[in-house]
Amino acid sequence: MAKAGFMRWSNADQTADVICLCCFETIAHAHSLDELLVAEDLHSCKAWEDFLLPQPDPYQGLYG
Repeated sequence: MAKAGFMRWSNADQTADVICLCCFETIAHAHSLDELLVAEDLHSCKAWEDFLLPQPDPYQGLYG
């Protein structure tokens, strides 16, 4: 799946957070940009997984 993008947020304690713009999960809280970049690379967003996987037929068995 293509990555939707990330937002980086600077904190008052000289750390930063990185948030996935697809699932809105805070995926890292770090002290360096390198740590944030690694977290972005490793993030596997599950926000759209339910829409992409085959779903059971809700009408199965209704019409004999």
